[in-house]
Amino acid sequence: MTHTRRAGYAVLGMLMGAACGSAYAADPLGFYIGAGVGQAHVRSELDAGALSPIFSGALSTQGTKTGWKAIVGIRPLSIIGAEAEYLDFGGATGSASIPATVTSGGLNATLTAHPKAAALFAMGYLPIPLPYLDVFAKAGAARLKSSVNASAQATCPIGVPCLIPIFIPPYSASSSDTNFAYGAGVQVKLASLAVRAEYERMHSSSGDPDLLSLALTWSPL
Repeated sequence: MTHTRRAGYAVLGMLMGAACGSAYAADPLGFYIGAGVGQAHVRSELDAGALSPIFSGALSTQGTKTGWKAIVGIRPLSIIGAEAEYLDFGGATGSASIPATVTSGGLNATLTAHPKAAALFAMGYLPIPLPYLDVFAKAGAARLKSSVNASAQATCPIGVPCLIPIFIPPYSASSSDTNFAYGAGVQVKLASLAVRAEYERMHSSSGDPDLLSLALTWSPL
């Protein structure tokens, strides 16, 4: 290697170092934005008494749907960051029932649930010696809003003819609560872009939704 080539490499290295230093000085918080899409798993629980006071017990159903999310984050240190997200888990429809007995009637219901959440996470990154790869975990709180729609039909006790049909009107309700949320994932960085795969789950009294997604993030510098 000639002295000229060595000098050229040294100048190139100094220029790259200066560019990285300028970028960090211009954006010391490591700001980025992104979006993702994936498979959501929606769980829903409804008290049968909400449909009709003559019934008791819980109606539970679950289903998968396409979900999506938007991401805004900062990473001031290589192992610490924070993210705010909006997640839409999609609307999933499923069936639930309470079987009839010889003394009481049964209930067949169709439930549709559509949870959405605004979440804030603290991010932790493993200190691995690969600048293009990140493995991370996240934990925080989510404000989960869920809408539930239900239609149901009553069945008569076993061995008893239904002389008078029981009318159950359509049911619709929404609720919101703030609970623990967590997740983990891996991402590959390509200059200002990063591709990540991650799993996230929100705790809720009406059923925990989760999302397995593939996302793209972009840093302006």
